[in-house]
Amino acid sequence: MSSQQDVTELEKTIGRLRQERESKREIINAIQDGIVVFRPNLSIQISNDKAKALCAFESDEAKGFQNLPLFKNKKATIPFKLGAWLKSIKEAPCEDVVELDIWLRNPSSLLSTPLRFSGKPLFTKK
Repeated sequence: MSSQQDVTELEKTIGRLRQERESKREIINAIQDGIVVFRPNLSIQISNDKAKALCAFESDEAKGFQNLPLFKNKKATIPFKLGAWLKSIKEAPCEDVVELDIWLRNPSSLLSTPLRFSGKPLFTKK
């Protein structure tokens, strides 16, 4: 096989992978629940439009998600540490989805909105 054929095959593969990635993004955005997928270091890998709308992400999605005003109660007096919760799920994985009801407080209106967070680590099998 010539190097030109190799380049052509590589370009086709890259195009196919881009198309698959875009299709997956369209599917995840069609889901009515907010979805955020984290990398092992807990940085955001992907989030859908619904998650961004629910949590009012800033332009910097990762920073906005880390700074969400989350609370364990409606009166917003007991802070909820999302990073610590995600880390605990990652470090003590189980087969079941871990769910938690929390409150997101709107800094402008000071109203709290209930949200249900569900988490489960997904590990790539090697």
